[in-house]
Amino acid sequence: MKTFHTQGVILQKYDIFEQDRSYTLFTESHGKIRAIAKGARKITSRRASHLDFLNLCHFQLYEVNSNKILITQCQTLESYQEIKRDLQFLSAASYIAEITNKLIYEHQQNEDIFELLKNALRLLNEKQPYTMIVSAFTTKLLTLLGLLPNF
Repeated sequence: MKTFHTQGVILQKYDIFEQDRSYTLFTESHGKIRAIAKGARKITSRRASHLDFLNLCHFQLYEVNSNKILITQCQTLESYQEIKRDLQFLSAASYIAEITNKLIYEHQQNEDIFELLKNALRLLNEKQPYTMIVSAFTTKLLTLLGLLPNF
């Protein structure tokens, strides 16, 4: 049982139980983590606005055991609003989040991949050509994971 602070991007969220929500986070110092925010679905929840898809946040997490991590505090650092206003950029960012979520194991720490993800989202938010960003991100991610053959 310990408390720790980290930065992370919200890759996925889904509802559990009546008032709770589960999140998949890709963090700078702990890799991919599944965490639960108690009461996040309540109308009066102060954390609900911070815990939005693709937000870069500063988290305070509490590890109950090896399988259960709770989000105790959350502060948005970057919400990438320009991505969320354009459907094409949102679909590109969703693709980036999905392949990151699928290709990385839980608790696999890799600061290079975290920086790659942050840079890709920043470039999408600046309305750079999304097809090039997605292609470059995919290639670089596969290279960093050692899955791309060396030609």
